[in-house]
Amino acid sequence: MMIHSRIRKRSLLTLLVMGVLVISGNAWAINSPEYFPLTQGISWTYTTSTVTVSGTQDVNGVQTTVQLSSNGNKTFNTSDPTNGILLHGQFTLNVGGGISLTLTFDDPIVLATASPNPGTPVPSSGTAHVALSCGGTADLPYTATFTVTEPGDVIVPAGTFTNVVQLTGTIHNDAGQTTSCGVFGIIDIPAQDLSLSFSLALNIGTVKLISGETTVGLTASNILLPSVSPASWNYGNVEVGAGMPDKSFTVHNSGPATLNGSVTLDPPSGSDFSIQSGGGVFLLGPDTSVTVRFAPTSEGVKNATLRVSSSDFPGANPKDVPLSGTGATHALTITNPPSGIPNPVASGETANLNVAANDTLGHDLTYAWTADCPAALVGEGSFNNAALPNPTWTAPANTTGSQQNCTLQVTVSDGQGLSESPSYAQGISPEGGGGGPSEPTVPQLLNLKTFDGSGSEQQTFLPTDPIHAEATYFDPNAACAGVAPVLLQLLVFNLDGQLLVTREDVTSAPIAPGSKYRLLSANLAPGDLVPGAYTLVFLVRDCTNVNIFVSGFYPILVFTP
Repeated sequence: MMIHSRIRKRSLLTLLVMGVLVISGNAWAINSPEYFPLTQGISWTYTTSTVTVSGTQDVNGVQTTVQLSSNGNKTFNTSDPTNGILLHGQFTLNVGGGISLTLTFDDPIVLATASPNPGTPVPSSGTAHVALSCGGTADLPYTATFTVTEPGDVIVPAGTFTNVVQLTGTIHNDAGQTTSCGVFGIIDIPAQDLSLSFSLALNIGTVKLISGETTVGLTASNILLPSVSPASWNYGNVEVGAGMPDKSFTVHNSGPATLNGSVTLDPPSGSDFSIQSGGGVFLLGPDTSVTVRFAPTSEGVKNATLRVSSSDFPGANPKDVPLSGTGATHALTITNPPSGIPNPVASGETANLNVAANDTLGHDLTYAWTADCPAALVGEGSFNNAALPNPTWTAPANTTGSQQNCTLQVTVSDGQGLSESPSYAQGISPEGGGGGPSEPTVPQLLNLKTFDGSGSEQQTFLPTDPIHAEATYFDPNAACAGVAPVLLQLLVFNLDGQLLVTREDVTSAPIAPGSKYRLLSANLAPGDLVPGAYTLVFLVRDCTNVNIFVSGFYPILVFTP
């Protein structure tokens, strides 16, 4: 009997309050649906409950959007530029005694037309179908009238919202009815008026609801701000006082309406980072480009934050894009002087040349090799490609009866005004071998070097860089000419001599068919080495599986900018 009494006192119109609370709206300008996004997955937290857009449901042949409250209640709405904002029905999980109620309207209640006129009432009427989980049903005639007001400001716990429209109206149950509810007996549904006033913020939805003496306010929303790509950026090394690289970021708004947004820097523009275009207050359309320049004023690592926010989302956290870069002094250094293998080279035969250089700002390097031979030799020899850091050079014929030396020089340029031109003496044995051996007589591991992912030789890397290591291996044993070694390893040590990494996936290939010279290659993937200082060593067990040879120690540095 107590349960029966509680149900009798709960009117149909009181249940509708939950439906209106779940309403979430969007923009006032041309179409009221801009105040009512209904985007799947977004949610609103109010002072009394949390509401989430969760799936769809058919109501009287119309596919409606479901708004699910944390107490289990549901509201079924549609919002489109043709019909405006419509309320099709509502589900209440527990109206008392564990009984649930489903309410649908054969003609939905018009909360706002697509293009409302402020102050002009919009009427609705039809039949409300009531179904209780205890078996009770009723068909009730209803009338409703809602009016849209001019935009204004509303203060709720989530913040101050501007350009807010209010929907005020009354829903009237024209005639009372009774229905049988199983063991609970007869339930009265009396005639009653319910006055409501709720506020819709552009691109947010319902931020405030007033029903009688009850006021409900928005405390938070997970409606997302536009996305920004890339999500972070490192400008790398940039010359102090001279370099000014720009980077463009794309701000993408996938929402249903244009947003009032701003893009700022922290620290503000005018330091090492500055917004060149797209900053300040503007309307975020589907895509907006923002250009940020990095111009370091001193050496060292610099950091800033590119921040995207919106006055339409005062309760939302801004989108932050971390920016970093390093102010550096511009220098070009020869890290491995030019050399040739073999040296001396036999008359008319080929030497493998190599040079390594590093530009502190990471500029692309160009190479130009030249040869200057004594007048006793005919010509200067020839390069297969003088623009490579490691070309081959074919020596001119040496018929003088004694070794002759040519000066091989390479000019390394970074295209930014810096260049270096080191050289070395490349010997040429006389025909007949009178000038000495044309190749080494003992095994050698030579020219160990490392490269980044783009193929530029360097010895400093970020943790996210791939590292490629190479070395040249020479074995004078004729039986091993063109035959791969039995074992190849790349060893990585720390500065204390502790072995940290052993890589056995080293590859080798002869520099020419049947050659006693082989090029060794190994790769370290991004993240294989944490920031720190290391030395690399190649280890080789020759084709006879008897002799072991190791290269010299080669230092590299992995650092975090």
